[in-house]
Amino acid sequence: MHRLDELGFGFYDSLKSAYYQAHSESRFQAVLKEYPARRQLLAAEEAKRLLSRVRRLGPGEEITYTGSDPRLGELTVRFKDAGLGSRHPVTWTFDTC
Repeated sequence: MHRLDELGFGFYDSLKSAYYQAHSESRFQAVLKEYPARRQLLAAEEAKRLLSRVRRLGPGEEITYTGSDPRLGELTVRFKDAGLGSRHPVTWTFDTC
């Protein structure tokens, strides 16, 4: 079972298909699913610490994350800003080592 299915979003293959269909058809709108039971309050200092790790990509900028996953082993994910006007403003690639 995929993690998205475990969280109640739906089957991975169905979600993947819907994602690509949404990018090709303008009639689709974004959906935000919230989980009030998982909501938690943070102290201001903790929130600042977490938000300090968020990075917004500038035009043409790329960032790389290298880490490990219990199932996949070592991995590298690259995020790149595709520029204004792009249908996919941020592109990403995923490599396992």
